[in-house]
Amino acid sequence: MVWSIFEHECDLIDVKKLNLAGVPTLKFRSKGATGLLPTVIMYHGWHSSKEFNRFEAMTLAAQGYQVFVPDALYHGDRGVIDYDTPGVIDKTLWPIILQSVNESDPFISAIIEEHEADPSRMGLMGTSMGAITAGSIFAKHSQLKCFVGFIGTLAWEEATQRGILPEKAMLQNEILSNDPLSNPEALAERPILMCHGKGDTSIPYEIQSYCYEQLKPYYKLHPERLLLLGWDDLPHSVTMSMFQQGVMWLKDYL
Repeated sequence: MVWSIFEHECDLIDVKKLNLAGVPTLKFRSKGATGLLPTVIMYHGWHSSKEFNRFEAMTLAAQGYQVFVPDALYHGDRGVIDYDTPGVIDKTLWPIILQSVNESDPFISAIIEEHEADPSRMGLMGTSMGAITAGSIFAKHSQLKCFVGFIGTLAWEEATQRGILPEKAMLQNEILSNDPLSNPEALAERPILMCHGKGDTSIPYEIQSYCYEQLKPYYKLHPERLLLLGWDDLPHSVTMSMFQQGVMWLKDYL
């Protein structure tokens, strides 16, 4: 994949580089906006960074949301590793994800206390590794209103057992305790959208189908708040159609 940064600025969107609770972050907000705003936190994927998500974040900000995109450990301003070397993802994926989950409390608090985020209208969006991360954060923070996950999974333990995600014996207890499906009651009736390609061989569609079936019993009052959308033959990538569905989900629930 060729990685490129969307470098064009928008006259309507103010972009600021911040350090929030020790996390390098980009903030996107409509210029001239005042008062509390509905806010989306976007978590990027493996080999990506906050800078590589500028276009998507600007698009969301143009819809009236305040958007924060943090760098994950070993990405962007938090250092760079050789992402394509065999074995690197097996060694570092879980430490990266767990770092973002563990630092989410002070990170979210800083957004609310310092940046005029409406605490009653906050949501999460994530892609691949970022969706795996954001799903756990969503389960841990009941005040977050909705979640959009692209090509990720909420089933941490099941994904490791199937060989989709790497096993990490020394972190096994922490992985299990942060698995979103280990506490499905925390997700019950809260809006969750999962978008996935049915041709994905990195994180197969079937693992999200498993998530959907596991969570369905917890959405008896509002089954429309749990939605899994699949794209035929699509590999491990996010399409504009997926992103449009994500924006529509935010419009409905945030």
